[in-house]
Amino acid sequence: MSAEKYVTTGRILLLLVILYAAFFRFFEIDRLPPGLFYDEAFNGVDARRVIEGIARPVFFHGNNGREALFIYLQSIAVLLLGFKAFALRIVAAFVGVLTIPAVFVLIRTLLSEKSASANSGNQHLTEQKNLVLWTALIGAACIAISYWHVSVSRLGFRAILLPLVSTIAVVYFWRAWRQQRRNDYLWAGVWLGMAFYTYTSARLLPFVLFGFIAVEFLIVFIKQRRRTWRDRLTPLRQQIGGLTLTFGVMLLIAAPFFYEVIQHPYLVNARTQDVSIFTVPERYFPGAPLERLTHNIGLVIRSFYDVGDINPRHNLPGRPVNDVFMAILFTLGSVMMVFRIQQAQMRLIMIWLGVMILPTVLSVEAPHSLRALGILSPIAVLYGLGGDALIKVLNRRISLGQSGMLMVFTVLLVSGSITFHDYFNRWAQLPGLGYAFDLQQQLAAEETARILEQTPETPLVISRQLYLTPQMRFAIGAATPDDLRNDVIPAALLENGKFLFEEFPDDPNQAVILLWMMNGERTATWLDPRLPDSERFVMDALRKRATPTLVQSPIQQEAWPRIVTGVFEPTNLAVKTLDNPMNVNFANGLSLVGYEIRPNRIDPGDAVPYFFLTLYWRDLSGAGRSPGEQFDLFTHLRFGNGQSEDNMYFGSGYGISLWQPGELVDTRRLLHVPDDAESGRGYIEVGLYDPSPTGDGARVPIIDGNGQIAGTSVRFGGVMIGQPPPQADTTDLAPLETTFDHRIELVGWNLKRVEGPGNALEIDLAWRALGRPIADYTAFVHLVDKNSDIVTQFDQPPGGTDAPTSLWVPDEVVRATFPLSLPIDVSIEELRIRTGLYEPIGGRQATITECKISDDICRDSYLLLPTIEQTGL
Repeated sequence: MSAEKYVTTGRILLLLVILYAAFFRFFEIDRLPPGLFYDEAFNGVDARRVIEGIARPVFFHGNNGREALFIYLQSIAVLLLGFKAFALRIVAAFVGVLTIPAVFVLIRTLLSEKSASANSGNQHLTEQKNLVLWTALIGAACIAISYWHVSVSRLGFRAILLPLVSTIAVVYFWRAWRQQRRNDYLWAGVWLGMAFYTYTSARLLPFVLFGFIAVEFLIVFIKQRRRTWRDRLTPLRQQIGGLTLTFGVMLLIAAPFFYEVIQHPYLVNARTQDVSIFTVPERYFPGAPLERLTHNIGLVIRSFYDVGDINPRHNLPGRPVNDVFMAILFTLGSVMMVFRIQQAQMRLIMIWLGVMILPTVLSVEAPHSLRALGILSPIAVLYGLGGDALIKVLNRRISLGQSGMLMVFTVLLVSGSITFHDYFNRWAQLPGLGYAFDLQQQLAAEETARILEQTPETPLVISRQLYLTPQMRFAIGAATPDDLRNDVIPAALLENGKFLFEEFPDDPNQAVILLWMMNGERTATWLDPRLPDSERFVMDALRKRATPTLVQSPIQQEAWPRIVTGVFEPTNLAVKTLDNPMNVNFANGLSLVGYEIRPNRIDPGDAVPYFFLTLYWRDLSGAGRSPGEQFDLFTHLRFGNGQSEDNMYFGSGYGISLWQPGELVDTRRLLHVPDDAESGRGYIEVGLYDPSPTGDGARVPIIDGNGQIAGTSVRFGGVMIGQPPPQADTTDLAPLETTFDHRIELVGWNLKRVEGPGNALEIDLAWRALGRPIADYTAFVHLVDKNSDIVTQFDQPPGGTDAPTSLWVPDEVVRATFPLSLPIDVSIEELRIRTGLYEPIGGRQATITECKISDDICRDSYLLLPTIEQTGL
C-alpha cells in the first residue's frame, strides 16, 4: 500500500473511530444515566448562577470546592439547550469524543522519530511511519470503546476534562522537547496552566514533567560525566530557556487559581484531605498509612484485570478496566514500555503513569474511576504498544495494512460489543441505579419545571425530600422564601393544585412545601405535615383525594424509584408552625429557629435506640456570605456518663451554599443511645465550628439580643434515658392550673411560715411541662403590698438551678421552694403574692394562655395570689 493510501486509510479509520466514540457517548444520553446525581445537579446550580450573573468565580467553593472550567462549559450548554440533565452531560460527551483524536495525536507524536537513522532507507522509514499510524489508531480505538471512558463521558463530572487537557499539554511539551520550537513551549505552558481549572488530580501534572526533565538531565550528566560542568550544560541551554517559558506561562495562566489557594487553602484542598489515606479516621479505613498504601496498590493493579471500581455511578460494579482482549494489549504494552525504557518517550509514559495514579492509590475507595482518569492517556499509549507487538507477529503472515486493520476492527467490534452490552444492557438494568443517580429528585424537578412552564399559576404541593434538592434548584431556580405564619391557606387559593410526592416515601410524616404565586412572585411556603384540625397527613390525604399518576424514567426498571402526581381536591392547608421555636443567632448569620425531637424517652437496648432530631435554620446573612467561610454543625446528645454525636454537613442533602437568604431549611440528625448509657436526663447541645485545619475547630460565637457574645453552644431538648420523666409530689398543694406560653403549667402552690426568729415565709410552687419550653425561664415570687410595690422577692429557675426549663421533658413535674425574708417592721396580713415566669435575656414575661381559676388571680403575665391573711397563716 502506498504512503498516500496509508494516509487516506488512516484518516478514514480515525474518522470511523471518532464516530464510534460519538455513538457510545451520545446514544440515549437524554435517558441514560437515569436521574441526575447530587454532584451533577450542584454543577447545574452553579451553571445557572453563571448564566444569571450571580457568580462567576475562578473556583467554585460549594460542594467541597470544584474547578471552574467544566462548569463554565456547562453553562454554555445550558444556555443553548435549557435547564435539562442532558445539557450538563452533553458537555462531557463532547469532551470525551475530542479526547479520541487527541490520544491519536499523542501516540503518533511520541512514537514518531524526527528523522530516520543514517542507515535507514526510505522504505524502512515509511514502514515505521505506517506502524506508528496503526499503533495510534489502536490506542485511540481502545479509548473510544473503553467502558471506563465511555461511562465517565456520559456523566456531568468535571474529571472528564483532565485526559483531554493533559494530553494536549504533553503533545506540545514533547514537540517542544524534541524540536525546540518556541511556540510549542508556549502552548505547552498554556495547556498546563489550563489543567489547573479542570480537576483536582491535574495539580500533579506539572510533576510528571518535572520528573521527566530531572531524569533526562541526570542521564545527560551521567553520559557526559567526563566533561566539565560548563560543557555538560551547553546542549541543555536551549531546553532550559524553553522550559522556563513553559512554566512561566503555566504560572501566569494558573495565577488566579493559586490566588484562591492562598486565600482559601482549606476550600481548595478540602476534598483531598477528606479522602486521603493519611487523614481518614481509622474507623473508616483501618490500618496504618503504610498498610493502607499497600492495600490500595493491590486493589489498583487488580482493577485492570479482576475487580474494578464498585461504585455504580462510575462503573458496572466490580467490572475491571479491561476486557480480555484489552487486557492482553495492556499487558503487552506494559512489557514493551519496560523493554524500551532506554527511549525517552517510554520514560515519560512510565513517569506519567506513576505520578497520575497517585490520586487513587493515596485515597479511600480505591480503585476510583474519576481520580484515576489522569492515567487514561498513558494507558492508551500502552494499548497502542500492545497492538504494535501483535501487528509485528501478524505481519509475518499477512501485510502490515491487513494486520493493522484486523487489530483496529477487533478492538471496535469485539471489545466494543462487550462494552455496549455491559453498559447499555447490564449496567442500565441495575436495580439500584435509579437510587444511585437520585432519580426521584430529578423526576420531581423535571415534572415541576414542565408544569410551571405550561401553567405558571398552578399551586404545587411538593414533599420536602423532593423540593429541597439541587436538582430542583437547577430546574426551576430559586423561589422567594415565605415567612412562617400561624394561619391556614384556604382551599379557594388552591384551585387546580397539583402534588408531587415519592411513590413510597421514607418519611410519610415529612413536611411539604407549597410552591405558588403570591404577590406576583413564585413563593415557597412550608406547610404543616397534617391537615388543619386533623390527624391526617397531607401526603396521604391529597393522594386519596386524587387519581395519582406515576412519573417514571423513560427506561424505567422494576426496582427504580418513581414519583406520583395528580390534581388534588381543593382543601385547606395549614402553614407550618415550629413545634419548638427558638431564636439563636450565630455570628456568621445563621439562625437556629426551632427544633423537633422524638421520642421523649428511650431505654438502653431498645430496638431503635435513637433520638430523631430535626433542626430548623435560616440564613440571615442578607446579600450572602464570603466564599471562603467554612463551618459545620456539631450535635451532641449528653447524658450522665457520656455523650453520643452526629456531626455532619448542614441541610440533609441540601448544602448551605444552596440556601436562599431567609429560606427555612431543616437538618436531621440521629443520636444514638448506647447500651451502657446512664439512666436519667439527657439533653441536646449544638453549635457551629470551623472544620478547616487552619481553623483548629474554633466555634462560631452565639450573639444575644444586645449584640454580645453569649457562648458558643446552645442546650435544649431534654430527653429521658431509662426512666420516665420526674414527677414531683403535688398532693399537699392548692391547685392553680394556669398555663404560661402554652407550654408550662403552674400546677399548685403552698405557703408556710418558717419556724424560728424573724419574719420568713416559704412558698412551694409545682410546674408541669405541657410541651417543650422554648426558653430558660426564671420564676419570680414577689410579696407586694396593696399598692403593688414589692416588699420582698425571690427569683430562681422554676425547677431549681439543676433543671433549667429548656431541658424539661414533656409531662415532667417539678417543685421548688421560694424563701422570702421579710423586714421586721412589715405587717404581712394584707400582702399578696405575685408570681410568674420571665426570660432572663431580654426580660420578657411569659404570657398566661389558660387560667382555670379566678380571673381576679390571673392577670396577663402573672398570678396575684390571695393575701396572707386570706391564706390563714
